[in-house]
Amino acid sequence: TTQLRAIADVATAVTKGDLTRSIQVEAQGEVAFVKDNINEMIRNLKDTTLQNEEQDWLKTNLTRFTRMLQGQRDLMTVGKLILSELAPLVSAQQGVLYIMDGSGSDPELTLLASYAGPNGEEGRTR
Repeated sequence: TTQLRAIADVATAVTKGDLTRSIQVEAQGEVAFVKDNINEMIRNLKDTTLQNEEQDWLKTNLTRFTRMLQGQRDLMTVGKLILSELAPLVSAQQGVLYIMDGSGSDPELTLLASYAGPNGEEGRTR
């Protein structure tokens, strides 16, 4: 029947990695049950695939940053490295890192590093 062909077409597409499709045919009884279950399976696969991609992205970039910062001792260099890599990675137009200076009577935030900020801002107190 047309319903079973539509279900089979979508199921075949899913086996080939196409998770954008869903079964749209009108159905009743057992065919409706199968249709609903396959559509739910597709939604679950989409969610799982997205979660896996996000985890892979996070693990890959965490490893990259760990390697990049390994052995770095200078805080300003670390700040500049982090911003120069992180801002483009997350499509940020600008970025800043501040450090808390609590040595005086009033704690102050001091600009440690900036990305795409005005030139010469490093070291200014906030």
